[in-house]
Amino acid sequence: MALVLYHVEDAAKEKQLSALCRELHLTARRLTNADRDRAVAALCGEKVNANVQKAPAGYKLPEVLIFSGFAGEMLDVFLAAYKKAGIAPIPLKAVHTEYNNKWSLYTLCEELRREHAAMLLRGSFGK
Repeated sequence: MALVLYHVEDAAKEKQLSALCRELHLTARRLTNADRDRAVAALCGEKVNANVQKAPAGYKLPEVLIFSGFAGEMLDVFLAAYKKAGIAPIPLKAVHTEYNNKWSLYTLCEELRREHAAMLLRGSFGK
């Protein structure tokens, strides 16, 4: 089952994202700040026994998209449709993998932030 987990603050963006997922026959699940200490696998509906890194008090989830169970070119199709629909960008994106399976949502989001910052830094030197 292809699943899109997401956290967005803007209600209009959430509505667009939900509509896109329905159009592409994808299951969408909204993430909340209460999910921050849950394992990625558990958020994707898998049974997992993991000791995850807890988020610090007051941590707020950033906007994020997590893709699980996407086969073949489905991710490319989703991203192209997302762009075509004119939905405002969400810079933090991940694919659910064996590697991040037992990470907390907090740990995944922080890793994505570090990777995104590094990409932006590399991009600024390339100009």
